[in-house]
Parts: sequence; structure tokens; C-alpha cells
Amino acid sequence: MPLTLTLLFGRTALLLLTAGVLYALAAAGVLDPWPRPMIWLNIAIVAVDLITLAAVTRVLHREGRTLRELFAWGISDLGWSLLVLVILTVTLFATSYLANLIVYGGAPPIPPAGAQPPLWYGLWTLLIMPVTIALAEEYLYRGWAQPALTERWGRWIAWIVVALAFGAQHIALSLTSPEAAVARFLAMFLCGLVFGALYWRFRRLAPLIIAHWLLDVLFLGLPNLL
Repeated sequence: MPLTLTLLFGRTALLLLTAGVLYALAAAGVLDPWPRPMIWLNIAIVAVDLITLAAVTRVLHREGRTLRELFAWGISDLGWSLLVLVILTVTLFATSYLANLIVYGGAPPIPPAGAQPPLWYGLWTLLIMPVTIALAEEYLYRGWAQPALTERWGRWIAWIVVALAFGAQHIALSLTSPEAAVARFLAMFLCGLVFGALYWRFRRLAPLIIAHWLLDVLFLGLPNLL
């Protein structure tokens, strides 16, 4: 159990540490203000994803299992992933609206535009980030942690704890203000509950990984590229 919780919340701690260092560098004048710290965080998150995957692989190896076993898939998973994508898209908009309503009483303030990001950054967030994020988060949270915690604490507690960890990791991506961090946490915690429920429904990671990847491509990669 200590290992399970360490890995579950270790990703959040690593992201917060990375984000804290980048924003400290921005405050010291080493990096430009917004959006430069976020740009570098979106680059560094791929390294965090690889560390996450390596850690989960190591633990599974100790249990005599592999990542490939968790990603067993068939042709039908492609169709199911499109349904999951629709569900997650509706969920993302609904939870973001609700979280902003709770925290801001309406729409959140628009941050200053800052410098135009370079083209390579848009391509990075379109082609690289969605792949590593989808794999790392689904393997860690739904593929490994949720079943492991279910065995110890039962289905409902495991569902909530994993969703809390999923929401907490997104705080690191919204350190521009306390309100932004709280709103992002609330929205992603609620999304985490839906992710966990979908994993219960399918008992397979493939539809979630594919849908998660498409979600990040559509709402993270494409906007950054454009």
C-alpha cells in the first residue's frame, strides 16, 4: 500500500516540483513571464510521463505482468473509443463550466497573451504530448492504481482516491492563481470519476487510452498549434 500511494501521488509531486522550479525561474527573470513557464512545463511533462511509465512497468514486472497485458485490444475498441471520446468531451465541458461557476461565479479571466509560441511547440503538443500523457495517466490511474486500491479498500474508495489523485496532478498545470488551481482541480476530479466509471464499464484500457489521446489532440494540441 505505501508503494501504491507513493506512485499514485508521486506523479503529482513531481509535476508540482517541476512547475514550481519553472515559475521560480520566471519570477527571477530567467524565463519570460506567461506563457513561457507553461510552455516549458508542457515540454517537461513528457519526461514525467516517461518516468511514470517506467515506474509502473517496474511494479508490474515485480508482479509478473507487463504493460502489454493492460493494453490488450481488439478492433471493437476503436469503435468504443469514439463513444468514450464523446462522453469525455461532454464531461470536460460540463465539469469545467461547473468548476468555473463555483470558483469564479462565471467565466474565468483570460490570461495575458504573452509572446507567440514557436511552431515546434505547437507540433510538440499535437504529436508528442497527447501520446505520452494518455499512456502514462491511463496506465497509472486506471490500469494499475484503481485495481490495486480496489483490492485493499474496495471499489468506491478506490474510485474516489484515484480521481482525487487525477485532479491533484492538474493543479501543477494551473499555478497562475489559487483560483485557477482550485477550478482545475475540481474539474479534473469530476472528470477522474467519469474516467474511473468508464474503466469499470469496459474493464479494458484500450478505449480509454485512445479516447484520452484524441481528447488531448483536439483540445490541447490543435489549439496550441493554431
